Amino acid sequence: MEDKKLSKEQIQDAEEQIEEAMAEVETGNLITDNILTFTFDEVEYKVIRPTFSKRVELREKMSKKKLDMILGDTYLPISLLKEKWLAKGIDINKLEEKMKSLNKDKEKYQNSLGKLLTEDNERDNLESYKDRIKGIDEDINKLAFQIMGCLDISLESQLENYGFSYLAYLISEKKIGDNWVNAFDTYEDFVNFDDDRLINKLCLYTSLVGRDEVQV
Repeated sequence: MEDKKLSKEQIQDAEEQIEEAMAEVETGNLITDNILTFTFDEVEYKVIRPTFSKRVELREKMSKKKLDMILGDTYLPISLLKEKWLAKGIDINKLEEKMKSLNKDKEKYQNSLGKLLTEDNERDNLESYKDRIKGIDEDINKLAFQIMGCLDISLESQLENYGFSYLAYLISEKKIGDNWVNAFDTYEDFVNFDDDRLINKLCLYTSLVGRDEVQV
């Protein structure tokens, strides 16, 4: 097993795509009834909450995919994969504990910053806390991508990725004229689409409106 690490460029590119998509949500693209709309290459898209029939289809597809993975020999469960990485000197559990600790530190500084903002404090004090929080965020992101890089090949992660991508295919629509139609004719069209920016955005928005639908 190779030591799988993402480059700084890959991490930065992924962070930028996520920040861009989340910024659009925060600036008003999240509308009523759990529907997200956005424009990409002058085409209007929307991601809608799945209907009952689409939930049933998703569960059936995920059950079949899970059985195929279990019967195959390509993917390992997270528990076994962690043992493999530990044998190579990478303790995923310790990395996860470190990330939890950093999140606690971040919460502590955020609470302190909130108190400072209600008081008459020097600007330098406020900036100091903001810089600490920013530094912690950077460390958390690095750890998250390191853990993801190690565990993304696990059975659970691959099944979850498949579930979200299939759900994104099911609930993504685009506007043609005055009508909304399926954004992609088939799942194969979805996964083979040549612009990752659109696919990543659809998957991110799917995780927002359908985050409870994909259960591994």
